[in-house]
Formats: sequence, C-alpha cells, structure tokens
Amino acid sequence: MQARDDGRYANEPLHAWFDQLASGNGLCCSFADGFSVQDVDWDTQDGKYRVRLYGDWIVVPDNAVVTEPNKFVQRSFGPTWTLRE
Repeated sequence: MQARDDGRYANEPLHAWFDQLASGNGLCCSFADGFSVQDVDWDTQDGKYRVRLYGDWIVVPDNAVVTEPNKFVQRSFGPTWTLRE
C-alpha cells in the first residue's frame, strides 16, 4: 500500500514524529512517502534486513535502517529503502 499526504493527517499525533525520522541517509520517513510492510514481507538474512516489494526480496543497506523506537504499530519503509522496527 502506498500512502499520499493530502493534508488530512496534519493534526495527527504521529505526523511530526514521522516527519523528523531519519536514517544514516538523512530524513526519510514522512508517512506520505512510505509503504506498509506486513510481517510476511520483511525478515533478516545474514544479519541484514530484507523487504519484499512487488514479489522481490530487497536487502536494506545498513545506513538506510532507522534505529529510533517505532511509535507506529506497523512496519514500513520508504523509497530510500528505510525500515522501522
């Protein structure tokens, strides 16, 4: 599922939290840019996170992982291949 921010979530409690999230690549995690990832669509292999996107497993680079605790119930990642756990 891809999300788009059309302004309706501007007053949501987690809006500012999503907008400030960053990985080693910089700011990355505005909810408007993200995809929801179900438990069956992410795992780890050889110490690396992987996500399944359109049927293909993609290894997430270490510098793209967001290490801040997740305040959002679901895992998600953005087009810069970020993953929050």
